[in-house]
Amino acid sequence: LAKEVAEALKSVNAKIFVCVGGRPTYEFRDYDYKGLAEHAEFLFIMGYDMHFWDDYTCVLKGTCSPAEASIKDLNDGVTSYVKEVSSDKLVLGLPWYGQLYQDIVVPFNRGQISYSDTLDIVNTKHRVKSKTLDKASQTWKLECNGKCRGDGKPGGVIWYDDATTLKPKSAL
Repeated sequence: LAKEVAEALKSVNAKIFVCVGGRPTYEFRDYDYKGLAEHAEFLFIMGYDMHFWDDYTCVLKGTCSPAEASIKDLNDGVTSYVKEVSSDKLVLGLPWYGQLYQDIVVPFNRGQISYSDTLDIVNTKHRVKSKTLDKASQTWKLECNGKCRGDGKPGGVIWYDDATTLKPKSAL
C-alpha cells in the first residue's frame, strides 16, 4: 500500500510518511518497516501514549511505567527501529501533555490532561501534594491534594513531560 500510494503521489510531487508505534512490536505490530521506509519519506515514531501495555504482565509485576514516554521505552523503540531502518528515515514524536491517573489497586488511567492544565495545577497554591522526577522514566509525577481536575472527575496523579524531561528523550 505504501509503495502504491507513493507512486501515485509522484505525479503531484508529494511524498508520504508512515506513523509507526513507539517500538516495532508495540501493540503486537510486526510490519515490514524496512519496506515502509523504502517508499516513505520517513517513519514517524509515535513515542507517546506508551502508557498502554501490550500485555498486562508488567502491571502484575509492578514494572510498568504510567509515563507517556518513558525514556527506557523510547530508547528500546528507537534502538529497535535503527536495526531495521536508517536513522535518517526516522522522526521521533514526543508528548507535550500528560496522563491523569486514579490510584485504585493499580494506577487507573483517566485520560489525557493538557500541559497548560497541568501548569495551572502546579502554579496554584495548595493544589500540589508532591512533584517528583521518576528516575526510571525521566518523567514528572505530580500528586495533587485531592482531585487534580477542577471539574470533579476522579484522578489525583498526573504523569507528564516538559522541556526538562523531553530534552534527553529528544536526543535519542
